[in-house]
Amino acid sequence: MIDQPRRAKLLIIDDEPGNIDILVELLSHHYTVTASGSGEKGVKIARREPHPDLILLDVQMPEMDGYAVCEELKRDPLTSAIPVVFLTGSNSLQDQIRGLEQGAIDYITKPFHIRIVEKKVFNYIQQRQQCLQLEDRLQQEQADLVKTQEVILDLLASMAEVSNRNSPGHLKRIEGYMELLATELLSDSYYRDQMSEALVMQLARSAPLHDLGKVAISANLLNKEGGLTQE
Repeated sequence: MIDQPRRAKLLIIDDEPGNIDILVELLSHHYTVTASGSGEKGVKIARREPHPDLILLDVQMPEMDGYAVCEELKRDPLTSAIPVVFLTGSNSLQDQIRGLEQGAIDYITKPFHIRIVEKKVFNYIQQRQQCLQLEDRLQQEQADLVKTQEVILDLLASMAEVSNRNSPGHLKRIEGYMELLATELLSDSYYRDQMSEALVMQLARSAPLHDLGKVAISANLLNKEGGLTQE
């Protein structure tokens, strides 16, 4: 039995019940298998959470054939990244090229050879899971980077505020003012194309740095009471 790091989900789209029975019998021991006898229904299933890790798609089907199904899947952001393997009885090079141009990653020819199907599905599932793990790792690293940036911003802003004891809470107020102003711009049709929720937060978080230059100025000068001397 092939050992999988997690039980992956397969979607089989084929209008021949016999083909579905063979594939379900072969693959359901290792994966969670869902089947559809029509292309239109298969597209709807693929869009549901959790999305399939791999789709085995028959080419010759009535109404919505495999090429149309693949094109629809690749056009939808929800399903565009799901790998598709065509199931076909044709060995035509032209048909294979057309399928690959539609976004399929491979062909499995009928009648099925059990070991070939099993190994190909295993390999593609492994690749899919590795891609998902990499995406998760990148998202976590990005979240960690954002947190680090926020800590650095807070530290720099605090250094500037400490340099001037006459303005306690000033930087937090500036951050709040900036968020209010930027949010107002976001709701203004004139600026809507230039603004976003992410930019509003970036502006608010960066606003306290407007006094960062104080770090390089003597505290005696910043906090001096009365007028300045000529020096």
